[in-house]
Amino acid sequence: MIQQRVWSNALVVMAFTLLTTLATSCTLEDQSEPHARGAQVYAEYCVRCHGEDGAGGGVGASAVPDIRPRAIWSDTSDTLLVILAFGMATQYSADSVVRTMPPAPYSNADLAAVATYISKYLGGVDRSFTAADVQRAKDGHKQALNGRLQQVSEGTQP
Repeated sequence: MIQQRVWSNALVVMAFTLLTTLATSCTLEDQSEPHARGAQVYAEYCVRCHGEDGAGGGVGASAVPDIRPRAIWSDTSDTLLVILAFGMATQYSADSVVRTMPPAPYSNADLAAVATYISKYLGGVDRSFTAADVQRAKDGHKQALNGRLQQVSEGTQP
């Protein structure tokens, strides 16, 4: 009887340990998934121009400025998400050349993952973004563009 109780208690302890281990490993995997996907998207799409560390060094490296020291990393608006979703064109004063970055052809979840990844690893800022954040940024940008188009069509642009 005592031996049966010991085995019973041992089985309960082993089951508890197993369940705790499984729950912890699932939680850790869930937390690392966006990081892994962000790194994958960056490697698939961004590295070719920005290089592995954001300093350029990809295809046409001389044409891509170092993005690591940019103010965008501390910007709390949706600017980073808008740039990833819609791309951008800008002129750098150093050489007066206009450069463009095409929009990243990924889902909102993937854009959120890469934004989180590059904020941390290129910008040194621990920020997290969600697919809902990306959608909000897209909607806000489209609304702003529609407002500008309305002003132009009415001849009321400042």
